[in-house]
Order: sequence, then C-alpha cells, then structure tokens
Amino acid sequence: VEVTVSVVRVMRVIRQLVTLDQIMIIIVMQIIVIMNLILNLQVVVLSREEMNNNNNKGIMED
Repeated sequence: VEVTVSVVRVMRVIRQLVTLDQIMIIIVMQIIVIMNLILNLQVVVLSREEMNNNNNKGIMED
C-alpha cells in the first residue's frame, strides 16, 4: 500500500512539474519575444544615431 501511495505522490509531483514546465516555456517564449523587440528597437536607435553622426561629420567636413 505504501508503495502505491508513493507512486501516486510521484505522479502528482510529475504532473505539477509538467504544468510548471509548460508555464515556464510560455513565459520564456514571451521573454524572448520581448527581448527581440527591445534589441530591434535598440538597433534602430543606434542606426539612426550613426546616420545622424555621419550626417554631422559630412556637414563639419564641408
């Protein structure tokens, strides 16, 4: 009887872990998407700053 009870407990723990894993995967995916968006925004800002710097340099040279 004790063995079956322990097996049931293990199954419950495994189920909880599986649901936790699914939730974690969803959270991680969302974090990755958000990070990608932030990185893309930073790249856009950096490229704009570089364009401005290049334009300023050209003006200074003239």
